Amino acid sequence: RMTDELKQSQESLIKSERLSSLGFMAAGMAHEIKNALVPLRTLTDLMAISGRDEAFIAKFNELVPREIERINRLSTDLLHYSKPIEPNFEYLNINDVINETAKFLEMQARKKGIAVKLKLSKVSEVKADREKIVGALANLILNATEAMNGGETTLSSYEEEDKVIGEIADNGPGIPEEN
Repeated sequence: RMTDELKQSQESLIKSERLSSLGFMAAGMAHEIKNALVPLRTLTDLMAISGRDEAFIAKFNELVPREIERINRLSTDLLHYSKPIEPNFEYLNINDVINETAKFLEMQARKKGIAVKLKLSKVSEVKADREKIVGALANLILNATEAMNGGETTLSSYEEEDKVIGEIADNGPGIPEEN
């Protein structure tokens, strides 16, 4: 009987932990989906004022499907929580990813009086999941933007020994030490 009770207790604990993890993951996914929607909204706003600018329309047609696919992948990740999707590793230039992400979020930052600056050095290609990198960068930039009223956020890249490093810095209030 004690063995059965222990087994039930263990199963209950595992289920409780899983539900807690699912709630945490759902909150994270909601945040990620919101971050993916920001550039879509920005591009839509810009479309209204760009008129018939062919270069903008071409960029719009390139970026919007990519962001929609990102939202789709995030949704799929959530649906397959029990069996997470493997990362899609590819060789990429981190500067291209940083530049692309900054362009998506620049309008949002500008609305709050924040300048987004780039200090990108020539770096080697890295093997990474583009969507995961874009998501992480977007989270950091949006969090900085939400915490700041004016100022600047600087995205930089450089190579140190055998590592490619991307950094985000801002002159906002910072994160309280207890957090």
